[in-house]
Amino acid sequence: MKDDDEIDEFSAASLVQMSPRLLKYFTSRAPKMGDSRKLPYNKVGEHRTYSRKELLSFDGYLRKPWPAKDGERPHIPTPIQEEVKNESALQCAICHSNKDTCEIAHIEPVAASKCNHPHNLILLCADHHTKFDKQGVWGPKEEARDFV
Repeated sequence: MKDDDEIDEFSAASLVQMSPRLLKYFTSRAPKMGDSRKLPYNKVGEHRTYSRKELLSFDGYLRKPWPAKDGERPHIPTPIQEEVKNESALQCAICHSNKDTCEIAHIEPVAASKCNHPHNLILLCADHHTKFDKQGVWGPKEEARDFV
């Protein structure tokens, strides 16, 4: 395996842990406001292939801060929202219920990261979203984090 080999759409999706559908969206639309960058691809019959190097570069680009209008949060494109919802089966990632009150939440606060990368987003019910925002990151207690 070379750093810049061509990989099929399913291997590409597996590499960056996103659906082939979301990768296809990134080939046709620029996700960040005011930026025209799209994910390059090659067409092989009915399928797409991606350069491993370009795919990883695009993934890195998505992880960097997203632009926003003054005083506003960066916009989360609808296909990314759908990806997060589908990944969680339209249920809160914590209680697996409350489907009607679920919201997309940022794992690392958007105020600090300005990042709408799908890996920084999670679907939570309104109650757990509020608790998460007030308490910060859930997980092991600070004194146990190194051990865990």
